[in-house]
Amino acid sequence: MKLKYAAFIALLIIVSVIAIKQVYNPYFDHDKEVRTFNFKDEKLTALYLYREHDQEIGFKENPSLMPLVFTWKKPIYTCFNMVNVPYDLDIFFFNADKKIIGSAVMEKYSQKKICSKEKIQFALEILKN
Repeated sequence: MKLKYAAFIALLIIVSVIAIKQVYNPYFDHDKEVRTFNFKDEKLTALYLYREHDQEIGFKENPSLMPLVFTWKKPIYTCFNMVNVPYDLDIFFFNADKKIIGSAVMEKYSQKKICSKEKIQFALEILKN
């Protein structure tokens, strides 16, 4: 009987931790999707990345070379890198209103971290022209 209660309490703790993590996690928890992103009076077909895992991979596994839009539930400070990325990219940082608040050129295979100076809610990575 004590074992059943212990198992129930352990399960309750695990479910509670998962629920709290979801509430405080700034990342969405669903798959990536292809959508339109308005950028400089142009409509881009882009791959939206919501999950931290997909965001960490980014252009490393983007055979279509489609623009990537990184999306968070809440504005955050974050950094990007180009480790194992074989293309030069432009990155644009956006606030919650989708206004550009910063940009940078990211060189292929660079170890340098590119960080937003302000909290961002979206970031757009596109191939450097």
